[in-house]
Amino acid sequence: MRSRPVTDSPTRRKNARSDARSAPAWQRPLGGEEQSRAVEEEGLFLCFRVADERYLLEVRHVKEVTRVQRLTMIPRAPEGIAGVIDLRGTFIPVVDVRQRLGFGETVVDPRQARIVVAAVGGRVAGLLVDALHPVVRFPASQIQPPPTLALGEGARFLAGLCARAGEAFLLIDPERLLAIPAAATEESAA
Repeated sequence: MRSRPVTDSPTRRKNARSDARSAPAWQRPLGGEEQSRAVEEEGLFLCFRVADERYLLEVRHVKEVTRVQRLTMIPRAPEGIAGVIDLRGTFIPVVDVRQRLGFGETVVDPRQARIVVAAVGGRVAGLLVDALHPVVRFPASQIQPPPTLALGEGARFLAGLCARAGEAFLLIDPERLLAIPAAATEESAA
């Protein structure tokens, strides 16, 4: 005796929808609205090290990660600009994140240092970092603003802080990190 294939009839689909709605919320699969809420509540971040601290950058700003290559120095470049790299025929400025945050210039260890190519507000730049760590997820509710008492010159580049397993992570504000310092724009106008 042969069995007949089950067809997906409108009645069967209607019954399946009503069964899913009647199930307890924890048993229902995440639908469109529930999935989008869950995704919005948790952010995906590239984690990297500068000096002895771990920093986060939202993955949506990251175009790619590349090994450190020869930097071409630009005369009278703004402070914190390490030079430019040729990335497949396009010259991209490279920000020395360590120097920008006030830790001094980066001493590049070619085995660990990387350039994170980031895009924000129509600007593309490389971020020279000491080392990469795995991508992490943090719920938005765990990200707190930096304490005002701790805000110094380098802290203006921070968007927030969060912690996991007793370790603090500093969230970078890419808009501010990639902004051209006012002194540099005044010098170029003169």
